[in-house]
Amino acid sequence: MCGRVFNSQILFYKIIKSLILIILFSPVIAKAQSIQLNWMPDDSPNITNYRVYRSIQNNTNFLLIDTISHPDSSYIDENIEFDTRYFYVATSVDHQGNESSFSNEIEIVMPKAYLLTISSNLENGGSIEVDNQKTKYVEGEQVTVTAHANSGFQFDCWSGAVAGNDSVLTITMNSNINITANFIMTSVGISGNINYVNSHIPICNTQVNLTGGFSENQTPEVCSFSETQSADECGYYQFNSLQSGSNCSISPTREKCDEGMSIISYDAALTARIAMNLMDASEVSKVAADVNKDGNVQMYDASLIAMKAVGLAPRSDSYVGDWGFYPANRTYNSLDTEYNNQNFTATILGDVDGNWQPCVPLEKSKTPKRIYADLTDKEAQPGSQITIPFIAENNKDIFSFDISMNYDFHSLKYVGMIKREAIANFQIFENNSEKGSVKIGGFSVQAMQAADVYLELVFEVIGRDGSQSQLELNCYRINADPEQCATSTLIIGNGGQTDLPQEYVLYNNYPNPFNPETNIKYEIPENSNVTIKIYNMLGHEVKTLINEEKTAGIYQVQWDGRDDSGQFMASGMYVYRLFTDDFIASRKMSLMK
Repeated sequence: MCGRVFNSQILFYKIIKSLILIILFSPVIAKAQSIQLNWMPDDSPNITNYRVYRSIQNNTNFLLIDTISHPDSSYIDENIEFDTRYFYVATSVDHQGNESSFSNEIEIVMPKAYLLTISSNLENGGSIEVDNQKTKYVEGEQVTVTAHANSGFQFDCWSGAVAGNDSVLTITMNSNINITANFIMTSVGISGNINYVNSHIPICNTQVNLTGGFSENQTPEVCSFSETQSADECGYYQFNSLQSGSNCSISPTREKCDEGMSIISYDAALTARIAMNLMDASEVSKVAADVNKDGNVQMYDASLIAMKAVGLAPRSDSYVGDWGFYPANRTYNSLDTEYNNQNFTATILGDVDGNWQPCVPLEKSKTPKRIYADLTDKEAQPGSQITIPFIAENNKDIFSFDISMNYDFHSLKYVGMIKREAIANFQIFENNSEKGSVKIGGFSVQAMQAADVYLELVFEVIGRDGSQSQLELNCYRINADPEQCATSTLIIGNGGQTDLPQEYVLYNNYPNPFNPETNIKYEIPENSNVTIKIYNMLGHEVKTLINEEKTAGIYQVQWDGRDDSGQFMASGMYVYRLFTDDFIASRKMSLMK
């Protein structure tokens, strides 16, 4: 038995002498590195296995780490560390369990290994690629790292144990290394033009306001910012050096202007048609039509525009004349490039047809005025009435009209207007609050076509006998057509040679049926006390329209559907009666609501 052990020891010694060391490095983690031991197997039938021992001290404290069955002749030790010295011995064991003494000792020195720590100065600035990702790297091993910038950023440099400006960096591992990839935000710009709708006229001096900031996951040096640029004479604005990756919004503003005659009744007609879905409107037109800024285009907006057209005091919720823009603002999330042609279209609220021109004061496009031929010189007696007719052109769709007249209030008194059937569906706005001036505007969603008188303005002559006066038609406009104007001379008295009525006449009221107003025209051939009263069908007196002395002439009076106490009357038939010193006449009329 002893001899067999001795022979085994000798044989094992020969095996150990031929031991081959192989060091393998794992591509994943350092723990996976291994040492492979190989030896020539013993061909003796008595050998059953081999025992492998390891120590980290020379010739002492060997510990059994594994038993290898015969005839296997290699062992891989994977439980090793970098920068450590290992000592190995082996024994052979026969089938009776006898173990030989230790073989000669094999010393293995594992190489040093180091940590590579990589970070980024900006969390969302970019990513870092490592060509051979490990926890530790063997001394002298080369590692290539590449920095990739995200959109809106650019790579600046590497800093730390190894520095460089190239995004690709090769590192030789000779120590623990910490490096930082530094990214910076790129600068971007926003620019565009501001032009008026239709005419594309540059709107200079418009303020463009920019506000911006960063979301919570961004780490900029400045959290929020704001800036204002003014459009130049070409309507051009530009923001430069904006931080890439930021979020921002821009919006143009401009102070309210004196829009002058840029707002007319035709704008009210267009607004009404938009409100009733009777026309296709651009987004800019809708901005111009929404003059109370509630986000909707309604008939109420048309009324606010019509009030402005005749100079009536605006309501508190009317923004007619303010500037509007389409779009109202532009928003950018995470700026990452140059933004050019970020244009805005300007409009004046109320200028729905978009025909404003930059005159002083701001007004519609200037075109030569035409002469209105139907305003002629007149002769009239004191106390009589004169009428100014307004005629629409033939074969033309008429949606609106505007009239502005000046007169000598010492010679004439404005009485009112007579509306013909052609404009029964028109909304009429009147402003005679200023002495010697009257402005009237009308609009409808449905066009009228007429070649005759559709409206008359009535004035009472109050000047002295033998004097002269003038009427000035400053503006008469159909739709948005060129203005018409005229001047008329009024001769008062002239020796009584004017054409006076030859008999008493009470005309049918107009319109009839009516709601809520109607006009009653009458003629008297001589001076007389004149009374006109309204009665219901039971014969009860409802309203006294006039009771005064009148000279011979042609007159008109209006009933607004109210009684003497100011209350509106109910729908139904009514009788109006004319009383003079020598004449009485009655006619029926119908109030419909």
